[in-house]
Amino acid sequence: MEPSRGRWRKLLDDPALKKIAGKHGKSAAQVILRWNLQNGIITIPKSIHQTRIVDNANLYDFELMADEMKTINDLDQDSRRFGRDPKHHEFLGVNPQENTKNKLDVFI
Repeated sequence: MEPSRGRWRKLLDDPALKKIAGKHGKSAAQVILRWNLQNGIITIPKSIHQTRIVDNANLYDFELMADEMKTINDLDQDSRRFGRDPKHHEFLGVNPQENTKNKLDVFI
């Protein structure tokens, strides 16, 4: 399920993200992608616009500082607006709330 444009716009217009973005000369979207990168989250952004595709790849010439990472972390409202929450979704018969080491061995 894809998030509505309004939800993305609200996130991209967040004052805290805009302030961090301005400090680095980046867009709020680039800050979000960089936050994902620094958290080890694989993100595959999509766009049909050449400028956005280039912008989405320009994430390696800046780094978010610890206080900026905390500011972004604090934006979390502990709710998912789209997709299933991987913390509570059973995947391939494996319940993420259980000790799954033995069950996951069959997939490795």
